[in-house]
Amino acid sequence: MALVETKSSTTWEGIIQGTSRVSSGLASRIATTPTFSAPQVTRQGFFDEDGIGAINDGISQCLNVLGDNKSKLDAYFALQELWNDETVSKATGIPLKKGRELLVWYARLELGQKILDCVKKNGRCEFQAET
Repeated sequence: MALVETKSSTTWEGIIQGTSRVSSGLASRIATTPTFSAPQVTRQGFFDEDGIGAINDGISQCLNVLGDNKSKLDAYFALQELWNDETVSKATGIPLKKGRELLVWYARLELGQKILDCVKKNGRCEFQAET
C-alpha cells in the first residue's frame, strides 16, 4: 500500500523514502491544522504481520548507519534522561554534526523496534502521533 499524505489541500501518493521506509503496509495520514506558530501534524500508522520483513529491513538500515556508534549511544542513554546534542557529542566523542544525524537514526531504530515488538505480540500495531 502506498503512503497517502494530506497537508492543507495538497494530496500525493508515494512510497516513504529513506529512513522512513518501514513497511509497505503502512497506512499514514498527515493532517494539518493552522495555529499561530506552526501547523499541527498528526500521523496515524498501521503495521501488521505482512510488514515484518520491511520493518526488519528498516531496523537493519538504522543499524548499518549507526554502526559502532550505536553502542556509544546505548551507553550514554542508559545513564541519561535529559540530554541535548552537545552533551551527547561530548560524552560519546561523536562530532556534533554527525551526532545530530545519528540521533535521528537512533530514534528511528527505537521506534522500529517498538513497532516490531508490538506486531510480534499482537499481530498488528496501530498508533497516532502529533508532531
